[in-house]
Amino acid sequence: MWYADIEVNINEKNPASEKVIQDTVEAEIRSFLNAGADLESAIGISKDPLRPVVDSLVIAEVLVQIEPLVKCRLPESIIKKGGYHSIDEVVSHLVPQVMVIWNGHQE
Repeated sequence: MWYADIEVNINEKNPASEKVIQDTVEAEIRSFLNAGADLESAIGISKDPLRPVVDSLVIAEVLVQIEPLVKCRLPESIIKKGGYHSIDEVVSHLVPQVMVIWNGHQE
């Protein structure tokens, strides 16, 4: 993962580390979901207008990818039931929740 080369100490709670974590979490979500767009039916990403674009089960996999970055367990309860209608919706919903959990583990 590209964030391994980041110079900011992400284990310390400060504005720089918080911004790095937030940007990295967003990039990781987008990367995972964009990579899966070519395999839409295999990973639960749909272009069918009657179904969510991103299934909630896929987001559970995204959380597993993000956990090593934030160094804490991310509960599935932060996932919106029924899925998401765009990658932007995933980002705008999950990133703030992940940051609240990360901040709570920094205290």
